[in-house]
Amino acid sequence: MKIESVCAILVLLIIVLLAYAYITSDHYYKMILKKAFDKLNQGDEIRTLNPEMNWEMVNMNIDGYINDKKIVFNHPLGQKNPQLYKTFTNKNTLAAFLNNVVVIDIDSNEPIMINDEPMQHLLPKTTVTAKTPHGYHYYFYNDTGSPIPCRVGLKLNNVKHPIDLLSGPKQLIFLPPTRIESACYRWINSPFTHRIEPISKHEHLLDLFAYTKEFAIPPGIVNACMSKTIPNMLCIVWEFPIIYQLKQTCMSSSFELLHSNKHELLYRTNTNSTYYLFLKHAPLKQQQVHKFVRHVADLIQKHSIDGGIVHLGCASAHAHNKHESIAQFNSCRVHNYAKHGLPTALVRAEQTLVQTSVFTHRPISIISSDILHENMLNDDHNTTVNEDMFLIFMISNETRIPCTCLLQVMPSNQSKNDAKFTKLIQYYMHNVLNATHHSSTPTQTLTFFGEVPMPENTELN
Repeated sequence: MKIESVCAILVLLIIVLLAYAYITSDHYYKMILKKAFDKLNQGDEIRTLNPEMNWEMVNMNIDGYINDKKIVFNHPLGQKNPQLYKTFTNKNTLAAFLNNVVVIDIDSNEPIMINDEPMQHLLPKTTVTAKTPHGYHYYFYNDTGSPIPCRVGLKLNNVKHPIDLLSGPKQLIFLPPTRIESACYRWINSPFTHRIEPISKHEHLLDLFAYTKEFAIPPGIVNACMSKTIPNMLCIVWEFPIIYQLKQTCMSSSFELLHSNKHELLYRTNTNSTYYLFLKHAPLKQQQVHKFVRHVADLIQKHSIDGGIVHLGCASAHAHNKHESIAQFNSCRVHNYAKHGLPTALVRAEQTLVQTSVFTHRPISIISSDILHENMLNDDHNTTVNEDMFLIFMISNETRIPCTCLLQVMPSNQSKNDAKFTKLIQYYMHNVLNATHHSSTPTQTLTFFGEVPMPENTELN
C-alpha cells in the first residue's frame, strides 16, 4: 500500500474520532440536547402550532439497552424530588410525561402485518411522528373527554405484536434528538412543523387494542431491592426477563450507576449496601471462563463487595417435571468442562450465603445451549440450564465470598416471558434480601414464601 493511501486512511480515522468526540462532548449536551429541551418545553413555536399538546418535559438518564430494551432504573416518578428532572442538567435523554398525548409505539423496523395490511398503512402520514432506534412513534392528542388506558403488546387473533398504545400522566416517551449507545431518535414530522392530530379522527386505532389487556405497573415496596440484613451483597443477572422484573419492582429505590460498558451495567442502591451486575448477554458469549471470573473478581475487590453473591437465572426441566418451581443449587456438572479449561466436570460452591426452603445438594446438569436440542437428558440429569451458571460458583470460590444460585425451573417446552419470573423475584426478596439468618455454613433453612411449588421429582428435594 502506498504511503499516500496510508496517510489518507489515518486522516480519515482522525476525522471520525474527532467527530465522535465532538458529538459526545459538552457541545452535544449544551448545544443540541439543551436547545431541543428548551424549545420543546417552553418554545412559543410549538405552543402556537400545537396548543393541544400538554406533555411535561423531563431531562433524565437512560443507562443503556439490554436485548434492545431500554434500561431506566432511576425513574422520575419514583424519586423523592421529581422536580429536579424538569430542568436540564446534562442528562442524556429528553423525555415527556404524556398527560393528554397518546402514542402508537411500533417496536419494529420491519413491516408488521395487521389483517393482511402493513400497520403503517393504518396510520396517518401527517401527524407528529418520530423514528426510534427500533421502530416508530405516532403522536395524537386525546380529545375524547375520557382517559385512554395504556396497553402494551397489541393482541389480535391470539397473536401478540410489538405495538403499544402509550398514554396517561405516568407514561414516559423518549424524544429526539436523544442518542443512547449510538442509537438515535429523530423527527419525521416534527411538532414544530406538523399538527398533532386528534385521536377521535382515528378511532380505528383504538379499536385494534380492544382485545389487549390494560397495562399497569403495581407499586413497588419501598426499598424492596436492598438487603437490610446482608450488607455489601452482589446480585448477578443476565436473563433479560428477570432484569425487567427487577427494574419494575425496584422503582421506589434509587440506583447509582457505578460502571458500564457494552457488555454490562453495575449499580448500587441508594443505601450503598446492595449491588446489581446486569449483563447484556450470557457471559461466555464474549469472554472466556477465567477472564470473566477474573474481571468480576476485580469489580468485587474495587467496590469492596464482601457480603455475598446471588445469581438469578432460568433452568429447563425434563417433561415429567410438569410445574414451574424455584430451586437453589450449590453445584453443577458441566458436560463440556474441558472446553472451558476446567479440571473436572463437577463445580461446587465452597461456601453458601443462605439456604432457602428449596435448597438441594444434588448438582444441576449444565448443557451448552448449542446442543440443547440433542437428547442429553436422562433419569440422572433431568434438569438443565445454560452453560454459564457455573461461573457464579467459580467467582465465589475465587473471591472467598459465599454465594446463592436461585433458578426458575420450567418445563423445557415452555416459552419464556416476563410474567414467569415474577415469583423468582418475589422469592429473592423474601428469602435473600430480607433473610433473617445468613452464614457461610448455614445450619438452618429459610421457610419464607411457601407457595412456590417444588418440582414433582422428589430427587430435587
